[in-house]
Amino acid sequence: MALEPLQKTPDMTAPAREHHVAAPSTTHAAPAVDAGRLFAGSTATEGIGSSQLSVPGKRSGTAVDTAAPGSVTEKAPTPEESSLIKDYVDVVTESFMWFSNEAEAKVGALREDLKRVDPPSWSEQLATFVLESALAAGAQAGGLALAAKIVTSDVAREFLQNIFASGVTGGVDAGRAKLTRGSDDNVIGPFIESQSEGVRARQQLSQTEFLMNGRHQIKTVSQAYELSAACARPNAVAAAGHQYNASRDAWVSYVAQQRFGSVSSKVGPLATVGTRAPWIDVGEVTTNMTNQSTRDRDRSHPSGALTTPRQAPDWGDAAIGDSPGVLTLVVDLPAITRTYGTTYGGLPRPTAEFEMQGVPSVALAILNGVNDTVRKQYVGQSLAASRIPRQIVARVSGGANFTLNLDEKGHVAQRPADIKWLASRAVIEKPERWTFDDEDNHVRGIQLLLKDLVPVEIVDKVLP
Repeated sequence: MALEPLQKTPDMTAPAREHHVAAPSTTHAAPAVDAGRLFAGSTATEGIGSSQLSVPGKRSGTAVDTAAPGSVTEKAPTPEESSLIKDYVDVVTESFMWFSNEAEAKVGALREDLKRVDPPSWSEQLATFVLESALAAGAQAGGLALAAKIVTSDVAREFLQNIFASGVTGGVDAGRAKLTRGSDDNVIGPFIESQSEGVRARQQLSQTEFLMNGRHQIKTVSQAYELSAACARPNAVAAAGHQYNASRDAWVSYVAQQRFGSVSSKVGPLATVGTRAPWIDVGEVTTNMTNQSTRDRDRSHPSGALTTPRQAPDWGDAAIGDSPGVLTLVVDLPAITRTYGTTYGGLPRPTAEFEMQGVPSVALAILNGVNDTVRKQYVGQSLAASRIPRQIVARVSGGANFTLNLDEKGHVAQRPADIKWLASRAVIEKPERWTFDDEDNHVRGIQLLLKDLVPVEIVDKVLP
């Protein structure tokens, strides 16, 4: 796929302005947005920005968003306003190139970080799966980072969350072309080259979409200014750093899926050999984190041996360095007890409140299949923020132990046999949850547990 260089704009006059705004949660994918209709039909008072916004560069006497409240008539910009809008929109256009250049440099740095490890065998199928994941995740995280700079407009924030999304499919197509020369003796090179080419194509195609559609829907100076301030070069460069994380996580997923297999959201377990026809949509692909009994059952079917590897993730294997790509934690969970009051007669009476006798702690964290450089990057962040396969082996004080296997997206492979501790953890957060059943509560309990668990050290293995 031949790609033109990213469009450069000659005039970038909008100054960068830092806004200190809490970043939106990255635990959920941003909703799809039609960039071409975001600002269509908006009145001057309903547009991005507000009349209270101080707009640098505004000429004396230039009206900004002066339509009367409730007006359905859009005021045409003056020549001076049109000039300002163009200047600010040019900065947004340029931000695609700033992001692309920095993201490609970050992916290039990942190549060096991955060299200090023995790579797994080559699978073009798997490399395509994780390419799709990395480009989508990098686009989402980068867009969210820019959106966090928006102060006044929810519509502008939503627009920026999705500003790089339109080029993901084309980016995958471009990156896939780099995978054809991969082999067991050449794994890291094609992997990185596909990521880099995919990022460049994604940004170029997203920029084209903005030039063809999005920019023409920006109608006022304040709309244009707030978008340009959010997309200023320092912000775009910083947002591009998220692409390194997305591509790094994709590599860890590649390592895990080579050993434990892949699961599609649409067709179930997938063979990881051969190549997939590009027109076949298998949906979201993640690591097969099913336990041993489930694998044994699946492999009893004729197709199971082709799609489901024999070995399941297991912390015992991780301890000896044989559970690649899965962040394995052994954790100690404190007892959760129900509080008691008294009846009018002085007898003990259970209340709706629960108390946790301590805090969850990480006793051991292991990650095989990667080097120390990559492994250390997961230290100090909660399991909720880690976008790689995870296994939690929980030792519960005064209760039943359990194991949780989660894939890159946070999907739990199997419901634990005993969910009492997890359900009680949710009630501690909100006592009114005691009226809910354990099935509902334990899902929230898992989310809270992932936030609670933060490894301070991750080792390669604990046994020789």
